[in-house]
Amino acid sequence: MNVTLDWNCLIDLEEGRPQASNIKKLVTMYKDKKIELRIPAISASEKKPNGKYASSIKEFKNKIKAIGLGDVKILKPISY
Repeated sequence: MNVTLDWNCLIDLEEGRPQASNIKKLVTMYKDKKIELRIPAISASEKKPNGKYASSIKEFKNKIKAIGLGDVKILKPISY
């Protein structure tokens, strides 16, 4: 099963919000190879909680790595 985490899930994990406990269960299932986790690349362009934007995709990848999701597949956006 594929599960896609949106930007808010990443913020929940980063800030340790109450919802993070459910997301951590998904991360555990991912690490146990029971599900596949995905993060949309478009999340890199979302405004951070401090009101600023990531300056590069590298900054975004460092962020997801810092919250323990560095090996999660990043979904490329649809191109028209």
